Amino acid sequence: MYLTPNQKSEACALSPYFPDYSRTETAFAVIGLLLMIGGHVFAWYSLREPRYMFKRLAAFMHLITGKCIRELILRTLSISEA
Repeated sequence: MYLTPNQKSEACALSPYFPDYSRTETAFAVIGLLLMIGGHVFAWYSLREPRYMFKRLAAFMHLITGKCIRELILRTLSISEA
C-alpha cells in the first residue's frame, strides 16, 4: 500500500509531479466518499420525510459524487499515461 523509499525515487524519476498527483487522488477519493455518504443520508431521509427538496438534494449529491469519481478516474489514467 505504501511506497518504499526506492519505489518513491523511481516514481519521482518517472514523473516529478508524482507526490502532487497522489495528494490529488487522495483528496478526490475522500471528497467523493463524503459526498457519497451525504447522498445516501439524504436519500434515506427522503424516504422517511417525503419532501421533494430532500429528494432533489439527494439526486444532486449523487450527481456531484459521480462527477467527482469520474474526475478521480481521469486523473488516475493521466498519471499512468505520463
